[in-house]
Amino acid sequence: MNREDWVQLGVLAIAAVGLPLVVAIPLKLSIWVVAAIIGVLLAAVAVRAVQLRNRGVEQWRALQPVAAPPPPAPARPVEYQLSGMPVASADQDYRFLLAARVFWRQVPKTAGWPNANPSALAMESILERAWEVTVQLDPQDCQLAQCRLAASLGVAARDKSGQVEAWAVDVALSLTADDQQRLAKLAELRKNEQLREEERVAERSARSYIAEDALATPSSAIVWWLARHPDQVDEAVRLREPLARLCAAVRQHEPATADWERPWVFPSHADGHVLAAVPDHQESPRNIATNLVHRLFPRTDEGPRRARFAEQLANLVSSHGRQDLADEIRADQGRSAIETTESEDQSA
Repeated sequence: MNREDWVQLGVLAIAAVGLPLVVAIPLKLSIWVVAAIIGVLLAAVAVRAVQLRNRGVEQWRALQPVAAPPPPAPARPVEYQLSGMPVASADQDYRFLLAARVFWRQVPKTAGWPNANPSALAMESILERAWEVTVQLDPQDCQLAQCRLAASLGVAARDKSGQVEAWAVDVALSLTADDQQRLAKLAELRKNEQLREEERVAERSARSYIAEDALATPSSAIVWWLARHPDQVDEAVRLREPLARLCAAVRQHEPATADWERPWVFPSHADGHVLAAVPDHQESPRNIATNLVHRLFPRTDEGPRRARFAEQLANLVSSHGRQDLADEIRADQGRSAIETTESEDQSA
């Protein structure tokens, strides 16, 4: 009740008591009659108070929000066992096999005509959702695909028509035994090929290092050997010629023989000047003698000494019965040496 209702009841209560008293004095009414009149009037006031109270309660209830009726209980889901259903993988030649417990229920009050086979709608929805997940995953990642698929299908979702909602539990993905064997063999082949390629790369690197660095020259070969055997200097000296032959073989010089082991000839210009030594593969006595002379006196300023030694060598060979060889030595060395001596004497 509001303030106006309380004022109204107060006025009515005062009137119910005061009015019988005012009337009873001039009419000389009995006190019992006056009390009865007052009681009746107060009863009427009480009735009015009850009416005002009920009206206030009704007004308060009218102001309260009307609670929405509780939604109807969802329909009990229908269970369907899905087993051995092929779904795509990232490799078009391999398919996963899907097994799961599928639950679905119809959605009430949907637009459009209801489908006569709602279970087919539920299966289609589950397979489409599974396909979206598995088509992105490699068949070798079967366990990973199963975890992702279980998380995705565990959420209830409506199909494209909105008439059913479906979800799945106990999701399992697998491959056929033949596909598992093929994938295992392919993985092993890829690993072996990768290993062989790494071995080839390491071998090419080692060959390049040995050919282009360690055995590039006889000097670098000796340094390379000493770096691996720093306390075997004498052995390095002994291996000087074998390492030189090895360097020549690496550089594809044929035959793989050090220059100092080859016989040499010394052709001359028409004017008699000696050219640089060139290797010759014919080991004749004449070449051996000529090689000896120029190995002992390699410098060009040693021409007179070289000529005298050649003459002495020719005399020695002639004294042992090889006049032909002596003539050849003089022919190769004598004329150029004599001309060199004469030119030096004239300049002096």
